[in-house]
Amino acid sequence: MQTLTAILPKKKLLIYLLIIQLVCIPLYARKMRVAVLDFKASGVKKTLANNVTELVQNELINRDDVTVIERSRINDILKEQGFQKTGCTALSCAVKIGQLVSAEKILLGSVMSINNAYVLSGRLVDVSKGIAEKSSTKTVYNANNLVGSIAPFTHNLFNQSIAEWKLKKPNKINEYNSHQKTTTIDNSDSSLTYSTKSDSDKDGIGAIFIGISG
Repeated sequence: MQTLTAILPKKKLLIYLLIIQLVCIPLYARKMRVAVLDFKASGVKKTLANNVTELVQNELINRDDVTVIERSRINDILKEQGFQKTGCTALSCAVKIGQLVSAEKILLGSVMSINNAYVLSGRLVDVSKGIAEKSSTKTVYNANNLVGSIAPFTHNLFNQSIAEWKLKKPNKINEYNSHQKTTTIDNSDSSLTYSTKSDSDKDGIGAIFIGISG
C-alpha cells in the first residue's frame, strides 16, 4: 500500500487532509446532555438550596465532557408542556422531565440539616433506563464549608458515569457502514477512496475510512 504523499501532489493532499479534518469528528468529542433540577431544601432555607444548585451547575459547565441544559430553558420547555416540576424528587418525575428536555442524565439533589450538620445529597438518573445509577453525599458542619464540597460531590457523581458512557460510543461506529457515502478519486493508476457517515446520523459522531489501491 502506498502512502498519500507518494500518490498525490502536495496541493491535492492538503485538500484531502482538510476534508478529513472537517468530516471526522472524534468519538469522544460528543458531550453528555445533563439537566440539573432545583435541589430540595430540607431543614434549611430555600435560598441556600438554590445557591447550591447554581454552584453544582457551574461546576458541570466547566467540564469539557458535559453539556448542561440551562434551567431557564428547562423551565420554558416544561411551561410549554404544562408540566409542574415543583417538588419533583421522584424518579419517575425526573425521567419525564429528562425526556421533555432531551437530557441523557438528570441530577436530583437536596441540602439537609441533620444534627447540626449540613448534608449535600444527590442522585444521577439515567433517562433512557429510568434508573438512578449513581449517588453522592457530602457532610459538613458549617454552611460556609458547603462551597468546598461542591466540586468533589459533583465529580464523584459524574466521573465514572461519563467514563462508562463514552466506552459505549465506539460500538456505534459499526452502524454507519450502511449509511456511508463514498467518493473515489483517480490519480494516475491509483485511487483514493474515502467514506463518511451520512447526514442522517443524529449523534454528531463522524467516522472516515481511507483506502488506497494501485
